[in-house]
Amino acid sequence: MKKILFTIPTLFHNKHLVINCIDSLRENLKQFEIEYEICVVINEPTDSFINYEFGPGVTKLCSNLQFNISKALNTAIQNSNDFDYFCYIDEGLTINHDYWIDYILELFENNPMIGLVGCRPHSTFNNYNKLLSNTPELYEVLWSDGILFTTKTILTTFNGFDESFFGDCELQDFGYRLHFSNYINIYWKNLAKHKLVDYREKSSKPNELIHLANRSRLLFKQRWNSIELKHYNFKSSPS
Repeated sequence: MKKILFTIPTLFHNKHLVINCIDSLRENLKQFEIEYEICVVINEPTDSFINYEFGPGVTKLCSNLQFNISKALNTAIQNSNDFDYFCYIDEGLTINHDYWIDYILELFENNPMIGLVGCRPHSTFNNYNKLLSNTPELYEVLWSDGILFTTKTILTTFNGFDESFFGDCELQDFGYRLHFSNYINIYWKNLAKHKLVDYREKSSKPNELIHLANRSRLLFKQRWNSIELKHYNFKSSPS
């Protein structure tokens, strides 16, 4: 039986989003024949997080690196070696789909070049996408998140997530690394509902978070700016 490590990084500033995400995920997973662990990772411990009981099947961890999602994800990965697949889930996301796990596992098992599956499009989607399936509606893309479902083998191959990024771009960087290594990244439209929170509402220290996020966006641009995406031989023709 395959085991999946679900990881939710959080500042626990909007704890209702984390609680709703975990409750809906735990309920949804009852219909699948899988083993799983749900790992919630906070950057810096707070009394609210320490004292809250999420219930069975949930591990609480602290990464001890403020505003760094990569460190939170890597902390969960390093703490849980016994898994086959990894799934990042944003704390504002709920999935009620009745066959998504089985379908994604089949995708990975049938095609070793699948890199990741996500459920949010981004600005690059407008120019770089290819319809792969109508039912469910799947597109090949440069990257996608909301969820980020991949394999333990891929995480090991790419040394996890880059902790140079604070507050933003870490998942995009991971997706780009996969794409430019000839993996196929997939966006699954309408897989989940996602409550997005403005940066000013994500933390009790919004100015610090925004400053670090902007610095990470600059780092991402510097790292990938040398690749002219519009001229790159994208595996899927722009729509």
